[in-house]
Amino acid sequence: MIALSAEEIPAVLEKAKKALEQANTDAYFEQISQLDLPVHLKTTHSEHKNKFIKGYTDAKFDQQLRIFLHEIARHFQIQIG
Repeated sequence: MIALSAEEIPAVLEKAKKALEQANTDAYFEQISQLDLPVHLKTTHSEHKNKFIKGYTDAKFDQQLRIFLHEIARHFQIQIG
């Protein structure tokens, strides 16, 4: 993984948000995987990704990803819409 600069992180988060809005979960995970997350967020990200890969998603999965995206944004102290 190549470390992103602080200036690149907001764009990655916005792309992840747009991917969710377009129901493109693959693109969401691709964007989030670029971030250097702390262990507690990395663990949750891996759990979400594994659920998706195994097809163990439910009606609330999209909402869980949106909430998690906001947790990541808070970690990086970035405001996303």
